[in-house]
Amino acid sequence: MVGIQFSAITHKHMLYAVAAVEAGSFRQAAVRLHVRESTISRKIRDLEAAIGASIFIRLRSGVELTDAGAIFVSLARKALTSFDAALRMQISESGFKFKMVEANCILLDGNWIIARAP
Repeated sequence: MVGIQFSAITHKHMLYAVAAVEAGSFRQAAVRLHVRESTISRKIRDLEAAIGASIFIRLRSGVELTDAGAIFVSLARKALTSFDAALRMQISESGFKFKMVEANCILLDGNWIIARAP
């Protein structure tokens, strides 16, 4: 997609967006993920800036997805599932223990492209 800065979208951006949808609010997503609500809000704002579209309609009672948000969250769920499965497979095949670090990544033509961690 033209105009999207893929390197600006991280695993956490996707995780926080999906968590907000599932929880129904940034506040409840923050509680579930053990982070501050301001962290969720800031990451979602950064994500919306990176993709150039609003993902959520912010209401007093919580959040609702926009049409663009529904598409993004659907793709984010698939990406998170694929990424987590790849990590589990790597652990089981290698037998090594490793520390999970945040990395910038995208799925391109079925291949994960992982940039250096920020």
